[in-house]
Amino acid sequence: QGVEFEKQTMDVNSAGEKIMPDVVIHLPEDKHIIIDSKVSLVAYTNLVAAEHDEDRKQSLKSHVESIRSHIKILSDKNYSSAQKLNTPDFVLLFMPIEAAFSAAMQNDHELYNYAWDR
Repeated sequence: QGVEFEKQTMDVNSAGEKIMPDVVIHLPEDKHIIIDSKVSLVAYTNLVAAEHDEDRKQSLKSHVESIRSHIKILSDKNYSSAQKLNTPDFVLLFMPIEAAFSAAMQNDHELYNYAWDR
């Protein structure tokens, strides 16, 4: 820490809004990668634990809505316009459970395009 990465650094985006990613990784040539880990898997956990089809259906819908919400939140932060950082103009959303990603993608075929457009 302090050389290869920083935790909870504060910056300002082009809209003048404060941004504080969880981790900023320092790359060669004064470039950076931002990690902002706010993925919620509560709805997915409910999906896996559901005993009835109606509960599974509702939990899957909530899971997809949660992912869409996270995509929008990350997009709205506009990290690529950070004043002190040199970051790519995209954000990677990491989901630690591949089955959660697959369930969302199979249920909402427009989810990938929604994320890509943002």
